[in-house]
Amino acid sequence: MHKRIIKTLALSLALALCGVATHAAEKKVPVMGGTVDATEEGMPAAKHAAKAKKKKGISPTKLVDINSASKADLVKLPGVTAAMADKIIAGRPYTTKSKLITKDVVPVSVFTDIDKLIIAKQK
Repeated sequence: MHKRIIKTLALSLALALCGVATHAAEKKVPVMGGTVDATEEGMPAAKHAAKAKKKKGISPTKLVDINSASKADLVKLPGVTAAMADKIIAGRPYTTKSKLITKDVVPVSVFTDIDKLIIAKQK
């Protein structure tokens, strides 16, 4: 009985160590909607992140102005629903983008996803 338990524990430990070694060898970089392998073809992690954003249709240089964006542009942001877009439009103008949280327009989880993609331009 004890030998079987020891064998089971040894096998579990060996499998766990293999998993740790495999995971450690992978260099995953977090990007919107998941991760990308930073070691693929020797490509730097920053280029991978930019490539992943382009695939998703998000331009890293074009920010969405919450004070003037259309509903169609707002719903393209990750996690923003049509109802949230309507609330954003109804609450305009915003002095800062963080007003989306303080005025309870969008949940913190959505704001975290869109924070780097939006601005609040003043007229």
